[in-house]
Amino acid sequence: MIDFQKYISQASYLSIQEFNSYFDICWNSMTKSFKKFECLQYYAEGPDSPMIDFFRKDIVSFAEKLLLFKETEKNFYETALKKNISLERLHLVRFPVTDYLCFEYYSYYISQDLGENIMIDNIDSYSNQKFYDFVLFDDSYLFIYDYDEQCKLKGCWYMTSERYSDLLKELSNFYNKIKQNSKPFQTMIKPDMKILNFIVQN
Repeated sequence: MIDFQKYISQASYLSIQEFNSYFDICWNSMTKSFKKFECLQYYAEGPDSPMIDFFRKDIVSFAEKLLLFKETEKNFYETALKKNISLERLHLVRFPVTDYLCFEYYSYYISQDLGENIMIDNIDSYSNQKFYDFVLFDDSYLFIYDYDEQCKLKGCWYMTSERYSDLLKELSNFYNKIKQNSKPFQTMIKPDMKILNFIVQN
């Protein structure tokens, strides 16, 4: 397994504004792969998130917001897809899944349509391991996310292969090893077909 503290102790820390700027630069300049690793069971989405509608069981508004997100993000994803870049996401989940992950399950169909290959694995299969969310661009640019107690992103740790090639290679191998045991996200829950059909058919 990976000792994330080894990375955090050597990385530079970025504010939210710096992270957003660096992320966009990396997204537009990557040439091979994007790997996203997630381990939290809840994320603070904000008051305008379709998550709120899902929790209120307002399925029409929930689905409409997901489909609007798909339209607004399409061009962003196409910049990567036009270069045949592999877009991957791997989420370690705990069963039975949280209400948040039930919401995210349906949002994954939208992300899949946008070009992501999304896999899951059981987090309880990895005992005594402290995980952190991270993204890797081309196995060369690393962002490790820093969340507060309410699971709201407050910044991230950043490092590149120019100085830490061995560390980034190690983390990429860690990701690939877990991916070998993963399953398609569709196996996470038994969906409500009324919700799913509305999203998929649109």
